[in-house]
Amino acid sequence: MNKAAKEKALELLKNNWGDAIIISLIYAVITSILSSTGAGIIIFSVTIGVCYLYALIQASITRKFKFDDLFRKENFNNLPNQLATSALSFLYILLWTLCLIIPGIIKSYSYRLVNYISLQEPELSHSEVLKKSEELMMGKKWDLFLFDLSFIGWYILAGLTFGLGMILLTPYKMQAEIEYIHANIMPLRVNKSEETIYE
Repeated sequence: MNKAAKEKALELLKNNWGDAIIISLIYAVITSILSSTGAGIIIFSVTIGVCYLYALIQASITRKFKFDDLFRKENFNNLPNQLATSALSFLYILLWTLCLIIPGIIKSYSYRLVNYISLQEPELSHSEVLKKSEELMMGKKWDLFLFDLSFIGWYILAGLTFGLGMILLTPYKMQAEIEYIHANIMPLRVNKSEETIYE
């Protein structure tokens, strides 16, 4: 499963590395700027994170990275619900982590799909998004953990380059995750009028 997702991600990136890196750099720069500010950091961080995810899902559907997908107005239509969902999931994860580290990690995987679901089904309330993520992740958390673990070597190499390797690793890891989730957990699309990622 891991190999197939990674191969599909590399297939997409093969002729699109330049655009993928630029989009990821835009995301990283904006996030870094926001992290150094106070007011509005959570709102804008969640927003740019959702926009970045939208752009990568679209790239998997169209097989091409488009800068316009980062800033489509549709990305902001469901912002209040996305913020509430992110805040609630963070709160639940934090509370479980305060109890014990392992339950906190498990809960973080339970809510791993909240942004995906919010993008695909904006009509759902934040509580419905959290519940659906938990349901979809039942029996899938360990497999997704192993998928994440398979990138540990890449993260070590990126660290040895003082973080410069993250320029390549970020789009690769995110694109592979999208392919993995689509193939093993849920079909991905960004709204009901669009086709899902290719089979």
